[in-house]
Amino acid sequence: MAIFRKIHVSFWKDEFIESLTPEQKFFYLYLMTNDRTTQCGIYEITIKQMCYDTGYNEDTIKKLIEFFTKCGKIQYSLKTKEIAMKNWSKYNDSTSPKVKSCINKELLKVKDTVLIQYAYSMDTHTQEEEEKEEEQEEEKEQIDNKTLFLDKIEPFKILLGESYQEFIDYWCESSKSGKLRYQAEKYFDVKRRVNTWLQNKLKYGNTKILTQPLQVANEWKTLKIGLIAKEDLPIVEAFKGEKLNLVSPVTLRENLAYIFTLIGLTRLPDKMELEVIEDYIRTTYPYFTVQEMRIAFKMAVQGRLECNTDHYEKFSPKYISQIMNAYKAKANEIRKNLPPPEEPPAKQLTDDEIVEFTKNEWLTGKREDFNRVFNADKVFGILLKQGKLKFTPEQILETIKVVREDNLYRLNRLNHYEAKEFSKKIKNEDFIESQCKKLALVKYFENISN
Repeated sequence: MAIFRKIHVSFWKDEFIESLTPEQKFFYLYLMTNDRTTQCGIYEITIKQMCYDTGYNEDTIKKLIEFFTKCGKIQYSLKTKEIAMKNWSKYNDSTSPKVKSCINKELLKVKDTVLIQYAYSMDTHTQEEEEKEEEQEEEKEQIDNKTLFLDKIEPFKILLGESYQEFIDYWCESSKSGKLRYQAEKYFDVKRRVNTWLQNKLKYGNTKILTQPLQVANEWKTLKIGLIAKEDLPIVEAFKGEKLNLVSPVTLRENLAYIFTLIGLTRLPDKMELEVIEDYIRTTYPYFTVQEMRIAFKMAVQGRLECNTDHYEKFSPKYISQIMNAYKAKANEIRKNLPPPEEPPAKQLTDDEIVEFTKNEWLTGKREDFNRVFNADKVFGILLKQGKLKFTPEQILETIKVVREDNLYRLNRLNHYEAKEFSKKIKNEDFIESQCKKLALVKYFENISN
């Protein structure tokens, strides 16, 4: 017998409890907390004892027992004077091994075993229902989170093209924790994720995307999708200009004059100061373009850079660095959102070049295993089409025989696991056909070299 019983705060919010009269609430609470209750929720108590504890007469107690029995909340055995609480574990659950051990011992002492079946079969059913409700809530939450994700990536639908659904499926995949993949990320910026996704697609992706790199690159720049803000497009164009370490002195001074006017500098640098300024710019920011330098000071004056534009009538290297470093941070952010540079199309090899490459690779290699012949199906098809490969029925049978003997030899030298896998391969007709083509090519290459 425990010295206290837990009553969860949700007890009073339970729909069934809210529907009870004050008398019924008191009696139900009494059944859950009296000094004869046990950890297992089945205990022995007489009607007389109930009358004594509650102050109710016997008729009232019997009516209350009958009411809660019909409601499916309790079951009372007149034979053994035991009562079983249906929702006992709901409000008195514990994960403690000691408590679970105590429950098992108490259940062994229950006289009317029908009560055990009643209480715990119903508890199991309730638990299953609760688990089902939790699953439904999780599913609803996932649907809501997926809808939120779809709203975020809708502006990028045209840009993602055929990989749009693939992008959704990847980032909305459920993890073990129940969260969607994108929710498991510490920081998820849609623009950057789309940027990285497309770069990877262009580099490693499927051929449908690789055949249209120029179209994707153009859409990336021109569509109003937010990857590059419209007001930042001049910076993108400025990346293509003349580098500061290569620009002529005349051009550099012309641009400095523009900047002096832009920032309202009235005391212009003297000849010596100008030489120091020019040298500082060329050596400190050699790979920035002269157009970028103009844009940097223009953005600073417009208040679009996080820097102080007060020059106090002195165009010093320190002042220059303050502006250029603020611009550098902005430019780096834009560069991250740029599409990858357009790659030149791969050179298309002629049939003769393909055959020559495979032949040279075999003849200059170890020439030990015909299975290592590169691109055999393609080369075999070319030579067959050119009429350079011709076979008699006897030659075909001989080639198949050699292949099978070689496979048997290899099979006997493999360990159990490798042999099992290789056995599956050599039962495949396409695999054997490919081996025969490779052996035929080896004989052809060897005859040519001889």
